Amino acid sequence: MSQPEEALAGLLGRLRDMDARAWSRIMSQYRDGIVFHCVRQVGNREDAEDICSQAFLRAVGAIGSFRGESSIKTWLYTIAANLCLTHRARGRRDHIELDDIPRRDIAGGALNSTELPADRVIAANQVRSALDRALDTLDPQLREAFHLRVVEDMSYDDIARITGAPLNTVKTRIFRARERLQQLLVEHRQ
Repeated sequence: MSQPEEALAGLLGRLRDMDARAWSRIMSQYRDGIVFHCVRQVGNREDAEDICSQAFLRAVGAIGSFRGESSIKTWLYTIAANLCLTHRARGRRDHIELDDIPRRDIAGGALNSTELPADRVIAANQVRSALDRALDTLDPQLREAFHLRVVEDMSYDDIARITGAPLNTVKTRIFRARERLQQLLVEHRQ
């Protein structure tokens, strides 16, 4: 067994034993990303926070059935994605409130950095705002696939597991999302 596999096996054992420190570590490591992903799916931070909490509660309850066929991260995102689908199916809002999304660019860096000149910060914020508006117009499935690939840096296989979509469908969704976003951003420049 390689060192990362041994570490995962040890962590899984601790999670299954309901070790509070292990659960705290997992929650602190993935919480912000899951909330950010859920905001993109359900439209507001309050609901996203609730869904994230529900996802972790379900994970605690289901850790005994986790087989380790995917990473813990993929498993948690799958739980959260399913909860987002349920949330949307119940007729809750399906738009995004820009104020609910953390102020970071696609790479995850701050857009209000004091290290950048003011004109670059303003330009970056304008591009981010245009990107947010463009993301709002995407079909939720395209938006979810794009977010998981670009922001969360997940593999196509992991995205397929999370969304329950076939691998080729995931690739098509990401391609279509990128294509549509490029088109919208070009229109924004004109």
